[in-house]
Amino acid sequence: MDAFRFAVIADAHFHDIEADYGFAGLVLDGGRLALRSFAETRISTRVFNESHRALHVALDQVLARGIRHVVLLGDYSDDGQRITMVGLRTILLRYERVHGIRFWALPGNHDIFALEGRHQTKEFIGADGARVTVSSDPDHARHVAGLHCAGYPEGLTPMAKFGYFRRPDDLHWETPFGLSDRAEDRVYEVVSPNGETRHRLMDASYLVEPVPGVWFMMIDANVFAPLDHPASRADAFEDSTAAGWNGMMQHKPFIFAWIADVQERARRAGKKLLMFSHYPVLDPFDDHGRGEARLFGAKSFARRIPQPDVGERLLSAGGGIHFSGHLHVHSTTTHDKGESSLVNIAVPSLVAFPAAWKEVSLGAEEIVPCDRPLGDIACDPRIAAAYRLENRGGEDHPCFSAGSYGAFLKAHMRGLVSDRFIARDWPEQMADLPGRITCGEACAVAGVTPPSALAALPFFEIVCDWYMLRNGGAMARAEIEPTRLAFYDALTLSPAAISDEATFLNTFFAMLGHYARQARKPAISHALQGAGLSAAE
Repeated sequence: MDAFRFAVIADAHFHDIEADYGFAGLVLDGGRLALRSFAETRISTRVFNESHRALHVALDQVLARGIRHVVLLGDYSDDGQRITMVGLRTILLRYERVHGIRFWALPGNHDIFALEGRHQTKEFIGADGARVTVSSDPDHARHVAGLHCAGYPEGLTPMAKFGYFRRPDDLHWETPFGLSDRAEDRVYEVVSPNGETRHRLMDASYLVEPVPGVWFMMIDANVFAPLDHPASRADAFEDSTAAGWNGMMQHKPFIFAWIADVQERARRAGKKLLMFSHYPVLDPFDDHGRGEARLFGAKSFARRIPQPDVGERLLSAGGGIHFSGHLHVHSTTTHDKGESSLVNIAVPSLVAFPAAWKEVSLGAEEIVPCDRPLGDIACDPRIAAAYRLENRGGEDHPCFSAGSYGAFLKAHMRGLVSDRFIARDWPEQMADLPGRITCGEACAVAGVTPPSALAALPFFEIVCDWYMLRNGGAMARAEIEPTRLAFYDALTLSPAAISDEATFLNTFFAMLGHYARQARKPAISHALQGAGLSAAE
């Protein structure tokens, strides 16, 4: 068959800056804007207001490349707010009606919550630059009902046309429960740890044939397990953020049986099967996600990393190619067992460094995923003006004067390193190191020899590169000076550490070397041959 091209957009986190959130927004260049505060933006792992332009630009790039199928890989909304969902739906329907694009959506942990949803409280920039807090909580002083995030199945309603329910022109459409698309026919039971609380929840997974010969398996990997003793109905479930596929093992075992069945049917029918879910099925850091647990302890990102059992279970079900979002990282990892392979392609977010979407070309015997970066697009000058107004004459953050979206996100990432990652994640006794020592001093403690040109470099610069390579993979290498990259590529785990500080820095440098070398690998490994497709280098 001719190559089938489609786009994958992960973690768009769309915030509608043109919507009415129940307060007087800023009037800039004759338009009224509802902008989230920079105070919240600077400590968030995603940016908010910039998502509006980023989504439109990404969709316009999709159009310009002649692509007419788009997978929305979860977290398509800021936080599932009803107001936001209406704005997003309007945009998607316009692209469908005017340009003939078909969207295939999956829910992420920010789009929907359990049975009844949950309240959202957000901070905006008011008309005079002062910060304004609004909330869907009726007890809040500034109550805006439209900020509420809905639960299943209500939260799917705005996106109903985008794959969640059958459409008359679908070539094939099914769920793990059969051919019915009714919400009441797609339920499963979840049980609290003590077994005393049980709820029936809808699962939004579906299998669709977007073009003849290709199957998209769209897997709802949100897991909302009941708590033993909830404080209230609103807090009656665990958040799916850290559960993902680890929670699927316990609470959605029927999905694994469905995957195995579909894999077998796809082989018999000669279909090309691709899997999608919001959460990764393999460690996108190629097992060094667990290294963060050694560095940062219980506060680390490692709790969101799928356990090895997930990969083993999926290999037993047939392996295959899986696209994920959630962690806002750019990487490809594989797990082989015998003749079977499982591949996880982690797609970067539109609203975090490095912003990009994936163009995927699927041929008879190969798959070619290509990054389509957003870094070169212009920033909206109205938003920078609003941030300065909010800042009330204080010192400009580097984000305010960024000449491009890529520069904005890089400045945002550097701010996150100091304002969030080091402050929240690093052990207290190590948190002063980035601001106190040089690269040469850190290397001396860790038993590493740096190039002389880097000896006087503040250690903070190395830490920023660590996070950029960790999140951005190959896309981050272009942002790092070649001398530093050569140093990182040569780093390995040094032997003995004689103090806690030495152990910490030794592990830090070993992981930096791993992330740098991992970013040099081809986007897809040869292991795809075991998944029914060959790799295109």
